[in-house]
This record gives sequence, C-alpha cells and structure tokens, in this order.
Amino acid sequence: MVTLDPCSRLKTIYFQLVPTIIHDAEENKFLNTRSVIETGLEKLEERSYQLHQRCSNCGNCSLCEIDNIEALFLDARERLDELWVRQTSLVHEVNLKPVMIC
Repeated sequence: MVTLDPCSRLKTIYFQLVPTIIHDAEENKFLNTRSVIETGLEKLEERSYQLHQRCSNCGNCSLCEIDNIEALFLDARERLDELWVRQTSLVHEVNLKPVMIC
C-alpha cells in the first residue's frame, strides 16, 4: 500500500478532484445533483484544511498555503453557481414555451 504525504494529497485535490467535480457538474443536466456536489465539495474543502495543518512544516509547497486553498474552493463554488444559474434558466425557458395539444 502506498501512503501519500499531505502535499501529494493536496496536489490530487487541486488537479484531479476539484476539476472532475466541475466537469461532472457541467456534463450533468440534472439540477437534483446540486446538493450532492455541494456536500462533496464542502467535505473536500474540510479535508484540504486538515492536510494544510499536517503539511505546514514543509515550507516549500504553495499548495499548502491557506490562501490558495480558499481561492481554489471559492473559484470552484463560483463556477458551479454560474453553471447552475445557466442550467436553471434553461429549464425555465423550456417550461415557459407554449405546448401544442392536438
């Protein structure tokens, strides 16, 4: 079994997990997954802060800085909010179109 140091775990969060969450949200056209994604993102953010505390001794890792962690998750939330606003507006546009009943 391989044990990853906190810096490597944070690198995985930065470059794999958060981008995958955003990509999956873009691909998913169903708004009912929003709460699941937000909950997962919150847990991932909490885990990142825990890793920051464990990694603060390395001194040469910019990923471990608290400001970078905050910026990553703030950006992710903003991108997801914009995505859901677009998706919600598309749903409302579809629902507002008149329906022909023959």
